[in-house]
Amino acid sequence: YNVSFYATPGEAQAGDPTAALPIPYLSATTTIYIRVEDAATGCVSVTSQELVVIPGPVAPVLDPLQECDANNDGFAGFDLTPALDIVSAGTGVVNVTVHETFEDATYGENIVPNTTGYTNIAQWTQTLYIRMESNQSDCYDIAELQLIVNPVPEAVTPEDYELCDNGQDDTDGQAIFDLGTVAEEVLGGLDPSLYSVSYYDDETNAENGVSPITTPGAYLSPTATVYIRVTENATGCYDVVALELIVNPLPVVNNPVPYSLCDEDNPGDEQEVFDLTTKID
Repeated sequence: YNVSFYATPGEAQAGDPTAALPIPYLSATTTIYIRVEDAATGCVSVTSQELVVIPGPVAPVLDPLQECDANNDGFAGFDLTPALDIVSAGTGVVNVTVHETFEDATYGENIVPNTTGYTNIAQWTQTLYIRMESNQSDCYDIAELQLIVNPVPEAVTPEDYELCDNGQDDTDGQAIFDLGTVAEEVLGGLDPSLYSVSYYDDETNAENGVSPITTPGAYLSPTATVYIRVTENATGCYDVVALELIVNPLPVVNNPVPYSLCDEDNPGDEQEVFDLTTKID
């Protein structure tokens, strides 16, 4: 049998060799016609063939995922879900799998099973490869996802901050603290232009970075604990340390009765030598 391919059924019936389609044939989705001729008898049959071009997945450019390293060892847990959602939303119906090497992604092998709590295997930075395969064909593309582990700043726990009672009155057990005076000690050499220091009266608020003390320069407080959050401006990673505020009471004194002596040493000069220590008790 002699087999040839044509763009129209009429051309296929006519069998003009100059109208036959080239092989290989570059085409969009279309229908072509196949002429099958019996070499011995010259009898001809024509049938059609649908050519379908399925759009393949196109990998998006993904922003890196970043996590803070609680113990500064270069490893952290990552939830890959946000990146996978972007991949799925941008490419239609695809099978999405995560791999640790480009080769594994190419062949669809060694799939990462835990995408909500993945711990990087390369210290500080690592690239994952996301295979996006069409459900309608074997077409696929591979997106790269960079994982970045950022170190947490190490704040210095400051010395206790002690003041004498100087609140609204001298016996209320409160003092006005300038919390900003401990910032340099807490930073411990960290560049103040790269880190933010904020103050909180609740540890949970300090961890979440909400409801800071609004007047740290004139903070009225009894003896209490406040919490200082040091945040790296570039990454948002932070550390929290406690500051003990101590209000020391003023000594309580009694007003002594008048201290009278007779003018005896030099009568008439209206002066006398007083032993003030007799009033200490």
